[in-house]
Amino acid sequence: MKMSIIGLVAGLFVLLSNPAGYGQEWTMSTDTGHWSINGVTGVDSDNAWAVQGTLGDGEIFFYDGSEWQIQTSIYATQSGELRGAYALDSTHVWVVGNRKLANVGQIYYYDGVSWSLQTDMPNASNFNYDAYAADVNSVWVTGNRGSVFSTNDGGITWSVATDTGEDLWKGVHGTDDDNVWVVGSWTPTKILYYHDSSWIVQTEIDLGIYGSIEDITAVETDDVWACGDTGVILHFDGSSWSIFTDVGDADLNAISARDAENIWALGDGGEIYYFDGSSWSLQTNIGSSFSGKSLDASSPSDVWAGTESGRIYHYEIPLSPNRTALEGGDYNGDGTSDIALFRESSGLWAVRGITRVYFGSVGDEPASTDYDGDGTSDISLFRPSSGLWALRAISRVYFGSSSDIPVPGDYLGDGTASIGIFREGLGLWALRDLTRVYFGGPGDAPVPGYYDGDGTRDIGLFRGSTGLWAVRGISRIYFGSSGDETVAGDYTGDGTQSAGIYRPSSGLWALRGVTRYYYGGNSDWPVPADYPGEGRDTVGIFRDSSGLWALRGVSRVYFGTSGDTPVTR
Repeated sequence: MKMSIIGLVAGLFVLLSNPAGYGQEWTMSTDTGHWSINGVTGVDSDNAWAVQGTLGDGEIFFYDGSEWQIQTSIYATQSGELRGAYALDSTHVWVVGNRKLANVGQIYYYDGVSWSLQTDMPNASNFNYDAYAADVNSVWVTGNRGSVFSTNDGGITWSVATDTGEDLWKGVHGTDDDNVWVVGSWTPTKILYYHDSSWIVQTEIDLGIYGSIEDITAVETDDVWACGDTGVILHFDGSSWSIFTDVGDADLNAISARDAENIWALGDGGEIYYFDGSSWSLQTNIGSSFSGKSLDASSPSDVWAGTESGRIYHYEIPLSPNRTALEGGDYNGDGTSDIALFRESSGLWAVRGITRVYFGSVGDEPASTDYDGDGTSDISLFRPSSGLWALRAISRVYFGSSSDIPVPGDYLGDGTASIGIFREGLGLWALRDLTRVYFGGPGDAPVPGYYDGDGTRDIGLFRGSTGLWAVRGISRIYFGSSGDETVAGDYTGDGTQSAGIYRPSSGLWALRGVTRYYYGGNSDWPVPADYPGEGRDTVGIFRDSSGLWALRGVSRVYFGTSGDTPVTR
């Protein structure tokens, strides 16, 4: 194996031989009977796509949660090849490839209803390889002839983002529309980086004649992974690239991250490697006759792998119920979060399909959670004018004043919630019968949550002016900006919550270390919760102007009206 490092930090970590992961097994999801699954992409357990390649009919396969079926055949009259796919969500999916006749590179788009040709490149790349969408408008596509293409209007117009001559660019991925990486070329193979409207060669490495970095995945701007020929796995820590491990002579064709502690890489001989946050190990081998071609781990509960033989393999990430996903939303103890609202004008609490009671009046703030440890959320309110906490059928106490924000939760980890307030002007956190601490100040928003997985609620704040998330005694990170609404939650089902923001101006959900979605709009309330009872939070919005509850990948129902406050979380 020939390998010389150019602009890399040498730092090789040992590959472990013991299998790692969640204790589940890879299984064959389907055998398409077609040649080469060159690209696979998923957004949740009910929406995944796979594209078929060499000398085929350009089929795009769709998985609806139960089975794979051909959704469309792009090339109806001539043979073509599809090489890459990227799904931002279930209504924004891009597929790239080329038609064989004249070898013209093409980009296709799915809007949730049908597929259409967005553009072709008769005078540019004649082979397109991969796609990445930072949001509904900003998309990048790689090709040969040194071309990387981009659009900033969702694909209405495409242009050459950069042209490096005769390089062949393969994998592309990023963290947002200002941090994008592209890999490919050979002798030496290179990693391009886009930031502040310009492209640079961030590093390059000689993997021998025609040896190439094949794919890349970005968790954060200081946590980026790439893999390629001769079994090399590279890592970028925000300042430099290094060889993190070398799995041997197996060429690695694809790499994909679910989050910082769950990353997979796929080998040409059917090897599937797994990174658990500290080390890489061989998780399984699906067989050398099923050469690995494509991989995607962006869905919270599923990892998909496509093979040259046309098979699609599946790894299901188990999700079990936990309190972090249910606190403040399960009104009947069935393990699911309920659609519920509080109508301040009349004091109505309406829990869909469960109950309607009147409790409270104008000026009251809902503060429902599990105060008695019975596994159900208790209808409760905080009255700022008097400091009254009224816990229906449980208790009435006075704690706090008109300037306080209610922050009840299980700060002891004993399964029952404690009454608590945050006094913004002083940065005071007063947790009744527990403690008083000062953390934060004017302009900060309280974001208590279960951030370290120990089962106790942690004191945390979000400072919109700088994007600071500060969790007391645990972490300080920067994520988000002024105007963003906080949506911290457990979106992966691992029992810990992570920072998240909802940006009303664009409908962006940015869930740190997990994913980015566009769902909702300027007048919507973000209402993440565990609606299907899978042990993880689901993205959702409440549109009070129409009473619409749109729960991504779960349901759309109408419940409520203008002026209602959602009380699911």
